[in-house]
Amino acid sequence: MTNPIISLKKVWKIYDMGDSKIYANRNISLDINKNEIVFIVGKSGSGKSTLLNMIGSLDYPSRGKIFLDGINISSLTESDLAQIRGSKIGFVFQSFNLINSMTALENVMLPMTFQEIPVEEKIKRAKKLLNKVDLNHRLNNLPTELSGGERQRVAVARSLANNPEVIIADEPTGNLDTKTGKMIMNLFNEINKEGKTIIIVTHDLDLVKRTSEHKIYKIVDGEIN
Repeated sequence: MTNPIISLKKVWKIYDMGDSKIYANRNISLDINKNEIVFIVGKSGSGKSTLLNMIGSLDYPSRGKIFLDGINISSLTESDLAQIRGSKIGFVFQSFNLINSMTALENVMLPMTFQEIPVEEKIKRAKKLLNKVDLNHRLNNLPTELSGGERQRVAVARSLANNPEVIIADEPTGNLDTKTGKMIMNLFNEINKEGKTIIIVTHDLDLVKRTSEHKIYKIVDGEIN
C-alpha cells in the first residue's frame, strides 16, 4: 500500500468574525500520493485556495490534522513549519509573485537563501533551472522585461529551486492566454514525469484535459464532493 505524501484528516478552516463564523473548509479528508497530478477544482469562493494554503503549510487548520511525508504539520511551530515548507514544497502563483527589482536569475536563487547553499551552487542551480524552462537567454532580465508566459516560467523554475517533493500551483494559467497556458501545463507534465507531485487549484476544467493521468477533487461550499 502506498503511503501518501500528503494526508488530510477531517480538516476544517473556520474564521471567527465576532458574532458569526465563516466555514471556509468543512471536514475534508483526502490523500495525495507521491508522483500524482492532483487538481482541486471549484468556483471562486468555494474554499479551494484556503485548502491549498493549508496543504502548502501556509496556514493552520482550525480542526483536524495535516500530514506531510508522515509529519503532522498542523502541530508544528511556525519556524519548523517554514523550514519544512522551504525544503519540501515549491509554490507557483497566478500573479507570479516575482520581485521586480531582481533579475530572473536572482528570483530563482531566492528560495535557496534560507537553505545554506553556497553562492556558486545557487547560481549554477538557478541557471540550470532557467535553461530547463527555456529561459537561459533571459537570465539577466527583470520581470518587467518579460512576457506573462516567461514570468510564469521563471516562477516554475523558482518553485524547483530547493528540489522539493511537491509543487503547488494556485491558478497557474489564470493570467495567461490559451497557448501559453498549454505550454505551462506541458511543463508541469514534464516535471511530474521526473517524480514530482503536482497539486493544481483551478476553476478551469480545460486544464484537466491537458494531463493524461490525474486525480480530481471538486470543492463546493468548502466541502469535497
